[in-house]
Order: sequence, then structure tokens, then C-alpha cells
Amino acid sequence: SSFSNIKSEIIAMSIKDDDKLVAVKLLAGDADILIYTDKGNGIRFNSSELRETGRTAIGVRGITLSDNEKVIGMDIVNTKDRYIFIMTKKGIGKKSTLDNFRTMERSAKPLKIITLDDGDDVLLMKTVKDKDIMKVYLKSGMEVLDIDAIPTLPRLSKGKKLVKVPRGEVIIDCKLD
Repeated sequence: SSFSNIKSEIIAMSIKDDDKLVAVKLLAGDADILIYTDKGNGIRFNSSELRETGRTAIGVRGITLSDNEKVIGMDIVNTKDRYIFIMTKKGIGKKSTLDNFRTMERSAKPLKIITLDDGDDVLLMKTVKDKDIMKVYLKSGMEVLDIDAIPTLPRLSKGKKLVKVPRGEVIIDCKLD
């Protein structure tokens, strides 16, 4: 109701000077929320742990970060989702079953979701289901990944090379098709 009948810009949330807003999702009803970091850590907690705050409030802590770690995204776990898909900037990826990623208390110390090589960071972590298609965008083109064809690996495993990233190239983005 705080956002109905908006006639001009309004403040939706206060953000500290050293913070950034990285994602916004519409949440209808009770669902699990997944917040993940560039260092391969994440937390899954139920939305019932969130309390409603005013528009100009800072909000509540969702994840506890270690030094030099930053939140790069979040997702809502839908009842049809079966896996967490992870892609790193160097093209390493995997899927793990959501059963291996337990629901925790909000703001708890996050779980390690993927083991990273030195110099690699997580680009995307997304809840997916069978038959989903992921498009991976590089500077020079696009790769299409069939979620069914990606190996299901344990939560702590490293992952497999899913996209060949040529020298000088970078993965720009990943999107579900």
C-alpha cells in the first residue's frame, strides 16, 4: 500500500553510502529467499523471518558477510524449482539440488555453495527446474546451456567447465530463457 497511487519519485528504501542495491524481487506469500555472494557463499531463509518496515527504513540484515565479500544477487525459491545453478566468471558451473541447501535463520553465517579457483568469482546463482535453458552472454557471442545436461554435484564441489571463455573474454551475463 506504500507504493500505490505514486505521482512522482518516492524513496523506497534508505541505503548507506557504502552499500548498493543489487536486486529487487516481488514476494507474494510465504517463500524461501536465497542471497548469494561473489565468493560462493549463500544463505536460504524463509520470508516469514522478515518484518515489514517503513519505506525509508534501511531494512533488516539478510546475510553476514566476511571481509572483501559482497552480495551480488538474490532469488526467490519457487515450489517448482529443483536446483541451484551456479556460474563463475571463468565459465565454471554446476547445479546442486535444493535439498542440499537447508533453510537457515536469517543473518546466520552463510554456507559455502561452490569451491572457487584463485581469481574466480561467482557471476550468478539462480534457482532452476528441469527443462530450463540458460543463456550465457560473452563479449563475442552467446552460449546456450540446457539445465538437464549440466551435472548435478554436491554443494561443496568445484563444478565443471561449462563455457569456454577465451583469453581476453569475459562472461557478461547469464539469463534464463
